[in-house]
Amino acid sequence: MSKKISIIIPCYKVEQYIDRCINSLLKQTIGLEHLELIFINDASPDNTLEKLLVYEQQYPNDILVINSEENLKQGGARNLGLNYASADYIGFMDADDWAEPSMYEKLYEKAIQYDCDVVSCCFKRVSDEKTPMGRTGNNDAFYKIETVLDRKDLLLTGTGGGIWCKLYRRSLIIDNDIYFPEHLSYEDNYFAYLLMMCIHSIYFLEDYLYHYYINPQSTVVTPDSAHHFDRLTVELMKLEEL
Repeated sequence: MSKKISIIIPCYKVEQYIDRCINSLLKQTIGLEHLELIFINDASPDNTLEKLLVYEQQYPNDILVINSEENLKQGGARNLGLNYASADYIGFMDADDWAEPSMYEKLYEKAIQYDCDVVSCCFKRVSDEKTPMGRTGNNDAFYKIETVLDRKDLLLTGTGGGIWCKLYRRSLIIDNDIYFPEHLSYEDNYFAYLLMMCIHSIYFLEDYLYHYYINPQSTVVTPDSAHHFDRLTVELMKLEEL
């Protein structure tokens, strides 16, 4: 059976979080048989790889583990995963986050129903597993980008949230040769903005389906760190590409 969705998950030093992430994917109502779960061990110094290999052995038809001996950071790890992704739609997750059981079924249903390039749901920043989810109170929305003005509106309003609460049509990424900057933080700023130059249809699902874990050890929330200069580098790369 061909897979409907490839989900790419970079993993670096996440042995204490990865079980929660994987279990949320194993419980997806769309069915594991429709998911291709691609985990990239990004040269983790802990037991992340060993944990991933146990899951791969348990679910050899559904889980693929790629071991990178060089630390590529999240962008490079995702690029590596894209080389292996075979489904028509692609999702990304962070290894310390988790998804509601219905997330990928709901996203995929809208992608097929509206023939979307991108489907986006909502997320909540959480510090534990007790945060209630539900809906935002707004109506779902579907947009076609057919004119220059449509494109301007999309660029100004954005696609909502990060790259991890979405499904992307695989051909949108591959045919337009869009990739993530490697060895840099803030890599998703580059990827997401260039995609907006190519999207022709997007559906906004007003369900909170993605748990974005506030990890005090994560890259983004570490203050006064040299990696924040990567944002300047990424913005210059983006401007040059545009």
